[in-house]
Amino acid sequence: MMFASLNNPYRASLPTEARALVRLLGETDQQSLNDTSFDLICQRAEIRQALAELSVQQGERLYLLSEAAVLLETALLAVEDQAWQEQLSTQLADVYLQFYQYTHEQKYLTVVGQILKPLSHSNHPCIQLNLVRLYAASQQPALTQYRLRHLAQHHAPIDWDQLADIPELRQMQHEAWFIQLKQQALH
Repeated sequence: MMFASLNNPYRASLPTEARALVRLLGETDQQSLNDTSFDLICQRAEIRQALAELSVQQGERLYLLSEAAVLLETALLAVEDQAWQEQLSTQLADVYLQFYQYTHEQKYLTVVGQILKPLSHSNHPCIQLNLVRLYAASQQPALTQYRLRHLAQHHAPIDWDQLADIPELRQMQHEAWFIQLKQQALH
């Protein structure tokens, strides 16, 4: 792994953010030897996701996301608490959406659906947002619109500028229903 090697000649040229993440990755991985809390598992997965975003090498991105997925899937097998199940599932769905962003392989959207659809009754805003992303990436505008309306009605306020930065929604943000929903929410 390019980022993790301390003797790597590219390490000196890493951005400060990447160096801090690599350091944090090592610290949390070491900490996981004594601490198996779900908080730490989520943190370790988030660090891998962030490093995948910073990486320019496709293989490295996929490797980091694979590690994050394994951490979260393993934790899901052990979780009994509903709140933790939702948290871990949401983050796992996010990992698979990142896989989709990098590969554009439909199989990742299928996995996201398998993770989130059983939780679609939940009002957890991250679950609802990932359902919006899933349906947008799957080119299902009616379901995207339905989930986005649900999100806007139950989890206001929505940061519409941040929503516009979500890759799966970029095409839909110029559609009449999206503009109307945004205007309704802002007024």
